[in-house]
Formats: sequence, structure tokens, C-alpha cells
Amino acid sequence: MDSHWLELIAIVILILANGFFAASEYALISARRSKISQFIKKGNKKAELVERLHAKPNRLVAAIQVGITLVGTLASVVGGATLVKRLNVVLADSSIGIIRESAGSIAITVVVLGIGFLTLVFGELVPKRLGLKHAERISLAVARTISIFMMLAYVPVKILTLSSRLVLKIIRQDSGPLQSVITEDEIVHIISEGRESGEFSQTEHDLIESVFEFTESTVHKVMTPRMDISAINVDWDASKALRYISEEGFSRYPVFRDSIDNVIGMIYTRDIINILLHSGLIILQDIMRTPFFVPDSKGLTELLKDFQRKQMHMAIVLDEFGGTAGVVTLEDIMEEIVGEIWDEYDAEEPDYKFQADGSVIISSRMSVGDLNKLLDTRLPEDGADTMGGFIYNHLGDIPALNQKIEYGNIRITVTEKTGHQIDKLRIEIIES
Repeated sequence: MDSHWLELIAIVILILANGFFAASEYALISARRSKISQFIKKGNKKAELVERLHAKPNRLVAAIQVGITLVGTLASVVGGATLVKRLNVVLADSSIGIIRESAGSIAITVVVLGIGFLTLVFGELVPKRLGLKHAERISLAVARTISIFMMLAYVPVKILTLSSRLVLKIIRQDSGPLQSVITEDEIVHIISEGRESGEFSQTEHDLIESVFEFTESTVHKVMTPRMDISAINVDWDASKALRYISEEGFSRYPVFRDSIDNVIGMIYTRDIINILLHSGLIILQDIMRTPFFVPDSKGLTELLKDFQRKQMHMAIVLDEFGGTAGVVTLEDIMEEIVGEIWDEYDAEEPDYKFQADGSVIISSRMSVGDLNKLLDTRLPEDGADTMGGFIYNHLGDIPALNQKIEYGNIRITVTEKTGHQIDKLRIEIIES
């Protein structure tokens, strides 16, 4: 075979070798450790090798760079020595004078650009793209070869590693092991991309996003407020308590003396059966349980742990002055993650209802954040939890029925009230 063809084949092989190292670098660095761990659990020996490479990221990167540099240098030398000479001879015989006179310069330029283009496409861009797209699969395939190369290139790798550490020390940068720390925002972004690509459903996306929001939420956000508490007066007789429980339909009730600010116990509906079965139980104290109190600033994560530890489903929420701010149940906590949970006795009443004119009627207890998500608005969420609270804060006064409030391009109308309490609001987006 002609020596020129052998040299061309050598150049192609070197470019492909460059691509091998480029793909290996991107694949090994971006391979998900969770996936590799799954392969290890299944007994995959190559995955164990990948994990060992991950444990030495500085040496891994240095070894691959040695390989890329070595291959690139050889490709340039072989290409320059062979193709330039061959092309120079061809151009020197050209009938065009300017080409003939500049044959050497043109040959060098064409060879450099040609090899550079081929190396960039087939030795860099395409392999790196494949390395990112099939990170785990390629990592498993190249792990053994890269490990052997790391041993063969031990001396230059060691020199490069020590040199890089020295430079980092001089510029006062950490030279410790490379670490990949994924933040909460990055995880949410990954999940959003997965939803857009069809990898995750909308339900899965919303559930994961809710979990992150849950860890930052407090009792105050999810509690049933004081005015809506269904509670039993300890001085009621058994028959009155039974009638009240039958009308309200809940499974647990706070018990108070004189005022709801003085909660002294809890009654479970199932314990009321004892009143029916034992006529001697004529006072509520006989079946009352010790109440569990929490501040309204308590985090939901901590409260969930308390419920699990104490085996309880309801807590009395106290405000900063020690008064009763509301009650919170295990169901309230779960709804913060999975959304509204309706049972067969709940009278379903949605927080919002769109109207024919494009406006939307909402409950005053709808959270500001939920409205922002619903209508893609930008109402501030730091001043009040609910839309009713937002109105009070914005006006600094109690609104009248049918009073209109404008905030930016949003018009809010008070459509229903009970006394001083706002019940319903109409939300309209004003076209600019």
C-alpha cells in the first residue's frame, strides 16, 4: 500500500482516538452517580470501575487531557509532514501562476484548516455530544480502557496533578477533590426540563415541586383559622355535644372553657360512642384527651415529625401572644403536598371559578401564591398569605361590599361579605 495512504489512515485513527478521549471525558464526568449505583447493585463490574474513577476526578481529568494532547500532537506532526508535502507538489505543478508561487503557504493553510475541521467535528463536537447524551452507557464501555491508560500515563498524570495543585495554591484556590453539589433550584429546573421532554408527567412535576415548597412552609400557612374552628364547650352536656358533632361532621374537636383561647382538651368522635354505651359518662372531661399545642411559626416538616412521634392528627395553633390562632391537622399537611383531599362527607367548594367575561371569582382564603400561579400574576406574597389578607394590608382598612381595588393591571372587587369578613372576590386582568 502507498505510504501516503498509510499516513492518511494514521491521521484518521488519531482523530478518532481524540474523539474517544473527548467522549470518555464528558461521559465519565456527567454520568449520574445514582445510575452507576444501580448498576453496581446489579453486580456490574464495569460500574464499580466507573465509581473508582469518580473517586479520583483530578487524576481522571489529567489522564484524559494527556491522551487528548498526545493524540493531537501526533495528528499535527503526521499531517504536517505528509499532507503538506504531497499537496505542495500538486500545487507547484498548477498552471495558475499565483497558486504555483504560493504553493507552500497554500498547502500549509489547507492542511491545517482541513485537519482542524475534521478534528473539531469528529474528534471533539460529535464525541462530546454523544458522551453527554449516553453518559452512563459510554462510561461503562470506556472505563477499563481509561483505567489502563491512567496506569500507563502515571508519571505525566502525577506531574500534571501536582503542577495544577501548585498553581491553585499560588492563586489561593481549593485544590481538593472536585465535588458536584446540586442545589434545590437545579433539581427543580431538571424536573421542569423532564416535564417538557415528556420524561415526567405534570402530576409528578407538581408533586416534586410541592415537596420543596413544603419544607419551607409554616403552620400558619395551612392551619384552619380561629374563626372557622369547630370546637366544643366543656360545659355542654353530652346530648348537646352529640348534636354539635353530628352537625359539624369532623373526627376531632378542641374542647375549651369560657373562650376558644382557653383550649383544655381534645375529643375524638369515636370516643363519643362511650357516651352512648355508658350512661355514667355524663361530662366531657371523662373522655377528653390532652391537647397538643404548636406555635404558628413552626415548620411543617417539624410538625409532621411531631405528629408521627406523638401519634396525633391535630394540634392547636398558638399566636405570638399565646392565644388560639387556629388548628392544624395531618390532612392539612398532606394537602400541602398532594393538593386538596376530599372525602365522602366534604361539600366540595372550589377556591375559584372562571366567568364568561374572563374574570374569575375566588375565595378570599385563596393564597396569594396560588392566584399568581393560576393567572400568571405578580402580586407580592410576603405581606399576607391569603387574598383577603392582601386586601386588608393594601387598603389599611375594612373594604366595603363591591369596593374595587387596583394593583398594577389587576382589578379586585369585593363581591361577598359576612360582617367585616371578606368571603368572595372578583379578579379581572386590565388590558393595557
